[in-house]
Amino acid sequence: MTQSMTPGSAAHFAAEHDVRTDHEYVMCPECGLPAMVEWRSHAAGTSGAVEHVKIRCVDRHWFLMPAETLTG
Repeated sequence: MTQSMTPGSAAHFAAEHDVRTDHEYVMCPECGLPAMVEWRSHAAGTSGAVEHVKIRCVDRHWFLMPAETLTG
Protein backbone atom coordinates (compact mmCIF):
# COMPACT_ATOMS: atom_id res chain seq x y z
CA MET A 1 0.00 0.00 0.00
CA THR A 2 1.54 3.31 -1.01
CA GLN A 3 1.02 6.26 1.25
CA SER A 4 -0.50 9.36 -0.27
CA MET A 5 0.99 12.74 0.63
CA THR A 6 -2.19 14.61 -0.23
CA PRO A 7 -3.29 17.20 2.35
CA GLY A 8 -5.42 15.55 5.01
CA SER A 9 -3.89 12.10 4.49
CA ALA A 10 -2.29 10.18 7.35
CA ALA A 11 1.13 10.29 5.65
CA HIS A 12 0.83 14.06 5.20
CA PHE A 13 -0.04 14.46 8.91
CA ALA A 14 2.97 12.33 9.90
CA ALA A 15 5.31 14.43 7.74
CA GLU A 16 4.01 17.73 9.11
CA HIS A 17 4.10 16.64 12.76
CA ASP A 18 7.49 14.89 12.78
CA VAL A 19 5.91 11.49 13.41
CA ARG A 20 7.94 8.33 12.75
CA THR A 21 7.80 7.58 9.05
CA ASP A 22 9.22 4.06 9.18
CA HIS A 23 5.70 2.82 9.92
CA GLU A 24 2.65 2.63 7.70
CA TYR A 25 -0.07 5.19 8.48
CA VAL A 26 -3.74 5.01 7.56
CA MET A 27 -6.88 6.85 8.65
CA CYS A 28 -8.77 5.72 11.76
CA PRO A 29 -12.16 4.30 10.69
CA GLU A 30 -13.81 5.81 13.78
CA CYS A 31 -12.48 9.38 14.04
CA GLY A 32 -10.54 9.97 10.81
CA LEU A 33 -7.27 10.80 12.60
CA PRO A 34 -3.97 9.14 11.60
CA ALA A 35 -3.50 5.55 12.76
CA MET A 36 -0.37 3.40 12.71
CA VAL A 37 -0.45 -0.15 11.39
CA GLU A 38 1.00 -2.16 14.30
CA TRP A 39 1.07 -5.54 12.58
CA ARG A 40 -0.21 -7.58 9.65
CA SER A 41 -1.13 -11.26 9.62
CA HIS A 42 -3.07 -13.76 7.52
CA ALA A 43 -6.06 -15.75 8.76
CA ALA A 44 -7.85 -18.62 7.04
CA GLY A 45 -11.08 -17.70 5.29
CA THR A 46 -13.70 -19.64 3.37
CA SER A 47 -12.18 -18.53 0.05
CA GLY A 48 -8.52 -18.52 1.11
CA ALA A 49 -6.25 -16.58 3.42
CA VAL A 50 -7.32 -13.04 4.37
CA GLU A 51 -4.77 -10.43 5.46
CA HIS A 52 -5.69 -8.69 8.71
CA VAL A 53 -4.11 -5.67 10.39
CA LYS A 54 -4.08 -4.15 13.84
CA ILE A 55 -4.16 -0.36 13.81
CA ARG A 56 -4.05 2.21 16.62
CA CYS A 57 -4.88 5.88 16.11
CA VAL A 58 -3.48 8.97 17.84
CA ASP A 59 -6.73 9.16 19.86
CA ARG A 60 -6.07 5.57 21.11
CA HIS A 61 -8.82 3.78 19.17
CA TRP A 62 -7.64 0.40 17.94
CA PHE A 63 -9.02 -2.11 15.47
CA LEU A 64 -8.35 -5.60 14.15
CA MET A 65 -9.67 -5.60 10.62
CA PRO A 66 -9.21 -6.96 7.10
CA ALA A 67 -6.41 -5.09 5.32
CA GLU A 68 -8.62 -4.51 2.28
CA THR A 69 -10.78 -2.12 4.33
CA LEU A 70 -7.92 0.30 5.16
CA THR A 71 -7.98 3.86 3.90
CA GLY A 72 -4.80 5.87 3.43
